[in-house]
Amino acid sequence: SSGINAEYGEVCVVKGEYGGRRSPKSQTRVTAGTRIRTFCLYGYSLEYEEMSEQTCDSLNRAPQLCYEACKIVPPNTKTYLFHNDTGGTYEKNYLRYRDTIKYRCKDETGHVTCGAAGDNIVLSRCEEGVNITDCSRFTEDSTVYGKYTWPKTTLSAYTKLPCFYNNESYARKFCSETGSFKETDFSMCSSAVANEIEDILEEAKVVTKDTQDSISDKIKDTTANSGQLMSSADVQNTAQIIDDFLDDPKLEISNTTLNNLMTPVDNVQTNTEVEELRKDGSSDLFRESAVKIVGEIADQGTATFKALNSVGFAVAVVSADDPITSEKKNVLVLAGDTNVIKGS
Repeated sequence: SSGINAEYGEVCVVKGEYGGRRSPKSQTRVTAGTRIRTFCLYGYSLEYEEMSEQTCDSLNRAPQLCYEACKIVPPNTKTYLFHNDTGGTYEKNYLRYRDTIKYRCKDETGHVTCGAAGDNIVLSRCEEGVNITDCSRFTEDSTVYGKYTWPKTTLSAYTKLPCFYNNESYARKFCSETGSFKETDFSMCSSAVANEIEDILEEAKVVTKDTQDSISDKIKDTTANSGQLMSSADVQNTAQIIDDFLDDPKLEISNTTLNNLMTPVDNVQTNTEVEELRKDGSSDLFRESAVKIVGEIADQGTATFKALNSVGFAVAVVSADDPITSEKKNVLVLAGDTNVIKGS
C-alpha cells in the first residue's frame, strides 16, 4: 500500500514476505525511491535472474517473492552437474526457481530446470559414469575482485592467478577430488577502489579544521562510484575514516564535512554485496561508525541535512513535518524506521 505526504511525497508500506524477510522490515513506512532488499531463508530463493533490490515504487507494483527452491536428489557417483552459464561444477543440493543446470554422464548430456517451486529433481539416470580426472577450465567474473580464467586443474590441488587489481598477490582456487572447483580465496586481493580508500585513510589520520572538508569530500566521491563494488576491507577502512573524524575531541566538525560523511553511509550499502558486508564483522563496524554520525548531528541540531533515498543507516531531517504525525518539529530519524530518536 502507499499514500501521499506533503513533505515526503509518496510513502510506501513495505510488504511482508513468506519464506524470507525485507529490509527495511515489513510494515515499515518509507518514502518513494527507497531501496528495499529481499532476503530469502535457506531453501527459498528469488526467481532466477531476479535482483534482490527494488525501489519503494516497484515493490508496490510487483513485489518480489521468495519461492521454495527445488531439491536435487543426490545424484549417483556417475552423474555430474554443471552451471548452465559458466560451465563450472554445480555443488549445491538445491536449484533456485526457474534456474537450469546441465548434467553429464558417459553417453548422455542434458539440462534440468526448476519449473515448479519445491519440486524434487532426480538425477539417477546414468548407467555408466565419466572418469573425472581434473577440474575443467572456466572463467569467473567477480563483481568485486575482477575477472579470472581458471586453468584445467588436477584433482585435490590448488591453482592460483594474479589478483586483477593488485597483481603482486594471488587469488587461489582448490580443485576437489570430485572434479569441482571450490569457492575462490580472494583474501589477498583488493577491489578497484582499495588504493584510493587506503590513501584517504592515511590523510584522515591527521585531519584538521582546514583539511576536513576536502578529505571528507574524497571519501564521499570514492564510495559513490556505482560501477566499482567495495570489498569488506574497503568497508572497514571507510568506517575507520569516519571514526578518525568523529573521535578527535579537538576537531569541530563542519556542516559540509557532516554532509560528506553521511553520503558514504548510503554508498556503502548500495555498492557492497551482502557477502562482503558479512565478512569479518564489517557491517557491525560500519554501523557503529554510522551511529557516531547520528550522535554528532544530534549534538549540533542546527544544520539541514539532505535525506538519503536508499535504506541508509541514518537520515537527518531538521525543521520538517514529522513523517508519521505530520507535526512541524525538528527531528532525527533512522532510515527505514518510524521511531523519532530526537525531536523538539
